[in-house]
This record gives sequence, structure tokens and C-alpha cells, in this order.
Amino acid sequence: MNAKQLIQSEDFMSARIQIKLRNTTSKTSVSSINNSLQLVEILSSGLALSAPKNVCAIGHILELEFIIINLTNNPFEFAVLGKTISVEHTSDQQDRIEIELTKISNGYWQDFCKLLSNKQDSIDEFFRKVRGY
Repeated sequence: MNAKQLIQSEDFMSARIQIKLRNTTSKTSVSSINNSLQLVEILSSGLALSAPKNVCAIGHILELEFIIINLTNNPFEFAVLGKTISVEHTSDQQDRIEIELTKISNGYWQDFCKLLSNKQDSIDEFFRKVRGY
């Protein structure tokens, strides 16, 4: 039996996150459906995304719609409003953008953060078992 058979990425999938970004300042939109927009990090007052280059600039107002397809529960979706506070060019095609959230759907945002936290806990537990401690 080879490693490809032992560990498959599908075994670790618990949810799929789709993101739609609408820049209300420049009137442009982008979606995660083609993998050009990805959640990178949850920050203390917002989040960081990997996005196509020049999708926004510092100070732009963004509407973000999250569609969470959870494999154990019903899918849910919610929207947040935020302001771009940082743009870092990470490659010729991508930027890392940090967004300070200014309006959130508290219940759904908390559920979303809990889903991500639980997933991180299960990953940590997996590595503890693999390491043997």
C-alpha cells in the first residue's frame, strides 16, 4: 500500500467555502468559484483573502458573501461588509488583502469561526496522533 492510498485530501474535507466579493468603491466583482479568491486567515477584527491582483485598494469598501457547504449540516450563507486596510502583492496575479469588518451577521459569523476553529482542532489532534504524543 502506498502513501497515496493511505492519505487522501478528501478524507479531511469537512466543508467547502465559496466567497463572492463585490467592491462597492470600484463596482467590480470576483468569486471563489474559479479559485481566484481564497480565505487565508481570520484576523482579530477581520480577515485576509488571496485575491486577483488589483481587485481593490486600501480604503475600498467590500461586500463579501460566504456560502458554507458543510458536509455534516445544511449549507448556510451570510454577508459581511468591510474596508480594505492592507494590500500586499504576493505574485504577478495575486494580492493578499486584509479587510476590517465593519458590518457582520454576528450569529453566522460566529458559526463560521467556530466551524474553522473545530476544523483546526481536528487537524491538530490528527498531527498529535501521528507524532505519537
